Amino acid sequence: MEDKKMSSPIFAPVLQTPRLALILFNIHNPVHYDNVLAVVNDPKVIAIMGDMEMRTHANCSRFLRSTRLYPKWMPPNLAPGQDDYATWSIYLKPNPSTETASGTDSTRLSANEETLGSFVGLVSFGQRSAEIPPDMGWAVLPPFWRQGIATEAGAAIWRHATQDLGMRDFIAFPLETNVGSIQTAKKIGFVDGGKIRDQQGKQHLLFVRPDMDWSADEDGIVNLKGDRTEEEAEGCPCSRCEDQEKQ
Repeated sequence: MEDKKMSSPIFAPVLQTPRLALILFNIHNPVHYDNVLAVVNDPKVIAIMGDMEMRTHANCSRFLRSTRLYPKWMPPNLAPGQDDYATWSIYLKPNPSTETASGTDSTRLSANEETLGSFVGLVSFGQRSAEIPPDMGWAVLPPFWRQGIATEAGAAIWRHATQDLGMRDFIAFPLETNVGSIQTAKKIGFVDGGKIRDQQGKQHLLFVRPDMDWSADEDGIVNLKGDRTEEEAEGCPCSRCEDQEKQ
């Protein structure tokens, strides 16, 4: 399959840790949509994170477009385009004991998922509103829980955001019942920032970067599906969906 858009001009196409390879979402790669759907529709993931009601590639495309980062929260020289999604698929490296590179060096690792190990989850930055900072999220498939994968992947995109991109303000808001994600947020480096509610009235614990000059409105409600309704798009631009439309 030929990728029409190989990588974002802003976000690193490959991030590495000693055990993991993080591959940036490509809007034309159907595997990346499959990965998102596999995670968000896993029954055990839904039980602790809630149902995103995302069943198709088109649903996924709409969600990513609706929650992409707003330029006002990015450094002045970085302005994400409409297809710049800060979502990475997490893969186990085939030889983690011998491959110890970390950071954004992609010269030693191909972005071709066929050369990697198991797909294990997702890590991302999204943004639900122009008034709320970008939020970091993570989700790991149940067979790979309790192995420190979310913490390792989250720490990698934290470094990328702060050291490579110069981002200052971002948050995380796991459900107050999601004990695993709460512990992950603390291990990555977030600190207590209060509480926030979603549009369904569920309470989330708010975590912020240390020294952030932002606080949540106590009466504020965050729309988990994003508020860019004026830019909703139909269909999916991946190669598989485009081929199906031509048939």
